[in-house]
Amino acid sequence: MTSSQPFLVTLLSVIAALLSVIAAGDDSKNRALNTLPMIMAHDAGSGYLNADAAHQPARDLLYGWTKTQSGGLAEQLQCGARALDSRPFLLSTGRLIWHHGGVPVNHSFAESLQEVLGFCHSNPSELVLMLIWDCTAEDGGNGGKGSSGGGGGGGDGGGSGAGSSSCDEAVASALEAAMVPTLTDCNDFANLTVASAMARSALAPGNNGHLLAIPAPALAAGGEAACSYSNYPPSNGCSGVGTREEVVKALARNAERDESAAAATAGSDDDDVARVRAALECSSAQPSSSAVERRSALAACATAAASADTAAAAPSATDAVYRCYDGDERQQFPLDRMFAYLDATSAAGPPADDPTAGPDGTGRQLYQMQALWQVRACLL
Repeated sequence: MTSSQPFLVTLLSVIAALLSVIAAGDDSKNRALNTLPMIMAHDAGSGYLNADAAHQPARDLLYGWTKTQSGGLAEQLQCGARALDSRPFLLSTGRLIWHHGGVPVNHSFAESLQEVLGFCHSNPSELVLMLIWDCTAEDGGNGGKGSSGGGGGGGDGGGSGAGSSSCDEAVASALEAAMVPTLTDCNDFANLTVASAMARSALAPGNNGHLLAIPAPALAAGGEAACSYSNYPPSNGCSGVGTREEVVKALARNAERDESAAAATAGSDDDDVARVRAALECSSAQPSSSAVERRSALAACATAAASADTAAAAPSATDAVYRCYDGDERQQFPLDRMFAYLDATSAAGPPADDPTAGPDGTGRQLYQMQALWQVRACLL
């Protein structure tokens, strides 16, 4: 792949992650599961978010930016996803729904399972994975399944910590009630081939299809939650402040023009630098103890960024704002950076110290290449 391919701009709306490193030419079911390429729907539960019925502008804006998918889980599977980034949220009432960072998604987790099962029944030859992590309770506790990876759409880097196991227990109950096969020990990936995964994921007799839920905690010796290395690149922001030199070089490559012309474009709205920096500085102090506190902190960051005094801000000689939006003149900078990340991640392969490494020394846990831009919540 090269950054000159125009169709790849559509990755902004797809918001997907590519699981695994492709083993070219090997279609055997005896291959390790993590060499089977699958499209993973990032933050799948956010597809259920809709504009508020009361048309509250602030909430509608928050939902619009939090939502990284355009439909529910069944629609995502119909569009080609075969792995679902699943982040449950347990309300204080005991109802299990979804969340994206600090934003709850008011759609039943159990109903979502039935939607996925319906797809599996209709497509019995397909293997579907649900990577379940960042299980969070409204009271601030989580089940210890969060990891440092997996961020995206809203720039959330995942949750971690001990706290209550109530969310985990609710997920386990929901999966058991729906008779969904589960994998709860990442060590099992050491010998997990495509064939054995198909056998393990076979749904109950009378129900065609294959679905495997992976609510496994990270291995103590390495790896991340849900037995998947997220390879999350927090620096790959959709918008932010970069060095003027880097931004200008990217613009020049894109437009095939001299750097003086590109520099003029990069310096056309230097007052934005103050607003973006105010948001970035505010974000570093955001609490993470509860969803309520995170939402309050996000609102405070928005106020700080909006009120930043840009009128008196002098143009920056070293920095420039960049944006990934389609049609924006500065889009090439985040594009180039994303493709450099994809090339490097693909070349590196699974970590050498993966505790599930097979006889060939290659790690067997799932492996992601995140073909997306993470927009930090504080910049929204």
